[in-house]
Amino acid sequence: MAIAKTRKLAFDIIYAVCEEGAKSHLRLADTFASRKDLTVRDRAVITNLVHGTLENLRLIDFRIDEVAKLPAGKMKPKVRCAVRLGFYQLLFLDRTSESAAIRSSVELVRKAGYDGLTGFVNGVLRTAARKTEWKKPPAVVTANLPDWLHTRLLQDFGKKRTREMVRVLNGPSPLTLRVNLSKAVPGTVIRFLDEDGWQAEPAALPAALRLSRTEAAVPLEKTAVISVGLAVVQDLAAILAVTLAAPKTGDTVLDLCAAPGGKSLHAADLVGPEGSVLACDLSENKVRLLEENIARCGFENITAQTADARTFDPEKEGKFDLVIADLPCSGLGVMGRKPEIRYRVSEKEIRDLAALQREILQNAVRYVRPGGRLLFSTCTMTDEENRMNAVWILDEAGLAPVDIQAEVPEAFRDGLIAPNCLQLLPSALSDGFFISVWERKND
Repeated sequence: MAIAKTRKLAFDIIYAVCEEGAKSHLRLADTFASRKDLTVRDRAVITNLVHGTLENLRLIDFRIDEVAKLPAGKMKPKVRCAVRLGFYQLLFLDRTSESAAIRSSVELVRKAGYDGLTGFVNGVLRTAARKTEWKKPPAVVTANLPDWLHTRLLQDFGKKRTREMVRVLNGPSPLTLRVNLSKAVPGTVIRFLDEDGWQAEPAALPAALRLSRTEAAVPLEKTAVISVGLAVVQDLAAILAVTLAAPKTGDTVLDLCAAPGGKSLHAADLVGPEGSVLACDLSENKVRLLEENIARCGFENITAQTADARTFDPEKEGKFDLVIADLPCSGLGVMGRKPEIRYRVSEKEIRDLAALQREILQNAVRYVRPGGRLLFSTCTMTDEENRMNAVWILDEAGLAPVDIQAEVPEAFRDGLIAPNCLQLLPSALSDGFFISVWERKND
């Protein structure tokens, strides 16, 4: 029996993520780039199968263990992934044919070389399809989080906010664009997107558009809007970070950890041809990605540079009106886009990342000229990585808080934790994000 290509490709990605340590967003991007035969609908189906399985992984394994004689954790890796994919379709996708979901998982196991286990897989999935009453899982299983992370979120944010976060993280993430206002206006971008099968409407920020696709949509990266750099795919929280840092026409900007370049491009749009942006990152591959995005958007006021943000560069000292320090972090705020993060991050890693951030911040503050600003941001929600490093900037780095309260749109004001600090939790509007803005006073 032939397996639908969408299920086969989804299975390959799930296996790579669960058993080989791959990153789902990179595997999806590579698959879509290499398979020119995939329609936009095919891509959506594959993304749904991958994200849905990974987002619900703990609950899926709980259900597998309820009906299978062999627990999920003891199955052969490819068998386990095929069964997980089958369970996701049976338990979460109303429109999927039960027989197709079962047959495809059985065939995946056969093609993996396990003919002798096809009967087992068929039996487990058919039992699940017939079952009408299931055990009530513990809250942490329903949340699809490791025990320690669920406990921590409850302690930090309380039961209600954690429940809201979990609901968002285990569902589709918002898709937004930022219009390059020096290249186009939102109305023009909306019109061009419509011609390519994408519906766009204004989001919560002036240059932002929220997207949804139609059946006739072309791949987003092939739309006229993205191809010629009229807009950039960017989450609202990331757009808001640069907006609140408020670079002005003619400013010089340094972005220390810039790839793939969304914030650098936003800053370049705001400072105009009279200003300049130096976009840095650690590896040649990341800088090459920066250069590709800069070229596509046609900004001539950005330079990309390979540089290790942990190493102080005396040539940069006191030179910049704005330093963007959007730093490496645990990424808990983007678990909705990268669902495997929840199973890979640890409390030790969070502490290590907070120390790395401090190391970079010690350099970043020295690059800010008198009267200039520092944007310190992350895409996570932990105290060590966010508030505690903000306290260090206040107490030890000689920078003063910039009051951003009046500039924060109403939709985001619940996230204000200090006059210059915004802690956003994952929501229907945006990813989880931390934003803080600082100023070096004139001596």
